[in-house]
Amino acid sequence: MKSKYRDILILHAGKLSSFNYPTGQLKSIAVSDEGIIIAGFEGIDGADSGLGVVLILNVFDLSSPKSNNNNNNEWKSKSVWQSGYGSGVDITPDSKMIAVGSPKERTVYTYILNDDEFASEHKIKHYDPTSKSFGWNVALAKDGQTIAVASPSAVSSAVQVGAIFVYVWIDDDWTAVTEILYGRNEIRKLGLGGIAINAGLARVDAKDHNDNVYSFVVSSLIA
Repeated sequence: MKSKYRDILILHAGKLSSFNYPTGQLKSIAVSDEGIIIAGFEGIDGADSGLGVVLILNVFDLSSPKSNNNNNNEWKSKSVWQSGYGSGVDITPDSKMIAVGSPKERTVYTYILNDDEFASEHKIKHYDPTSKSFGWNVALAKDGQTIAVASPSAVSSAVQVGAIFVYVWIDDDWTAVTEILYGRNEIRKLGLGGIAINAGLARVDAKDHNDNVYSFVVSSLIA
């Protein structure tokens, strides 16, 4: 769980521990079944510097894997000079793939995690300017072959209801499926509170701005 602006709190085997990143505001966090944490930070000392940082940590001792050529004892991370990079993150249970949202770019980055290094970068770019928050939250399916992306500011019929976009991995690229899930007048900013996807059940769960949870069946994912 996250606490305050930059602290990560861990409760493991009845023991509470914490990790404090010295600079930047903690925006998002995800944990794999193997205990690898992906955490997104923005800014320096809470300022909007335009720098987004995604950090890799180990949940069991709150240390970060070290690179073979890392002589400065720095944490493994991916830094992008783009405000908002890391607003939403997710990681597959086997720690092999991560997704990073960058809503001000209307882009989601996916990476294969190879020896705790960011590798094989792919991008999902959404060009509709009404979806400027595309990537605010992201969710990977268990096998990393399907991804759901939240765009809470998406507009439908002149109302900001939010939307969930679903993509599948086909021929070494992310391909949009036919379903785009929009909120309604009574469901505002769909996906703002978080999203999850279960490709096996063809189901997407999403929270709105009031943390109400809604479930959708994505028919194009049904075999």
